[in-house]
Amino acid sequence: MSSQFVVLLVAVSLTACDRTRLVPAYSLAEQVECIAGDFTLTSSVPEVMLVLDRSGSMSSAFGNGTRWSTLVSALESTLPTTSETMALGMTLFPAAGSAAECRVPVAPEFVPATGQVSALLSTVRTSTLVGGTPTAEALDVAAAGFTSTKPRAMVLATDGLPNCNASLNPSSCACPSGTSCTTAQRCIDDARTLERLSAHASDGIPTWIIGIGGDVTATTLLDAMALAGGGAPHSVSALDAAQLQSAFASIRDELSSCVFTSPSAPDANGTITVMLDGVFVPQDASGTNGWTWTSQQRGELVLRGDWCAKAIRHPTSSPQGALTAMNPIVRVSVTCEPVEEAVTTVSPE
Repeated sequence: MSSQFVVLLVAVSLTACDRTRLVPAYSLAEQVECIAGDFTLTSSVPEVMLVLDRSGSMSSAFGNGTRWSTLVSALESTLPTTSETMALGMTLFPAAGSAAECRVPVAPEFVPATGQVSALLSTVRTSTLVGGTPTAEALDVAAAGFTSTKPRAMVLATDGLPNCNASLNPSSCACPSGTSCTTAQRCIDDARTLERLSAHASDGIPTWIIGIGGDVTATTLLDAMALAGGGAPHSVSALDAAQLQSAFASIRDELSSCVFTSPSAPDANGTITVMLDGVFVPQDASGTNGWTWTSQQRGELVLRGDWCAKAIRHPTSSPQGALTAMNPIVRVSVTCEPVEEAVTTVSPE
């Protein structure tokens, strides 16, 4: 499979405070073919885009600080060890500035690359909190920031319900509990956000969801967003600083050590068997404990639950915090639909 590919940017005009939607469209050269045989896989160095909510509500008290300061602390605790094991990028939303209520940045603050954790952390430490929660549009900006054929993922951390959809009707839309929607931008933007997450997942960009604060209404929607995003079957709810740090650490470990790319994927009537250190790994469509596709088209799969734990790379005590692999051996066996050969018949003279 050629490593060269073409990235097209498809622009779709949206209404009112929506921005032009930029979504990467990838060539068919990225699709792996079905090749019968046995293959040994290695964990991938994924491109991971952090999509961080810096709306005004992130200034609310949380533990010994605010939701934002606690989020920054969690990033400081979990990201340094990923500097060379992940190509990290970051999109902050809404855009900075006093008039940024529902605007999103035109591009990510950082496109995915290794070795830029320090610069990323410096940016979040000095970030200003303002405005609403234009989640759907922020996801589009983040997704457009991927430019390679590596495994890709987004991690959305937010404390509230998505809004900022000017096309909704404030007199009939769903509003946050205990409030009224005086403008369309205050309406809960659930349907559009779910659609965007599902579309990006179909493009091979799954999204993991972290909810900060534990609002029951928000948690229900965030779980639906997690399911649509295809990263994990449920959102991770962080009710305190320790849970938030644990949430980022768990997702970090899964993405850095449990994502694998196969050079072959079965066709419609083919099969695939996954083995970890010689032990059969069950396919688990629920994404709880076993393996599941994150993108079958691209041959990308992820180990979950106990199986991921066995493949996790643990930080060493070195000053650099380098990660040392436990050398798990992941093998796949792929069968393909037999190709029918043409049979030539000769009629008697």
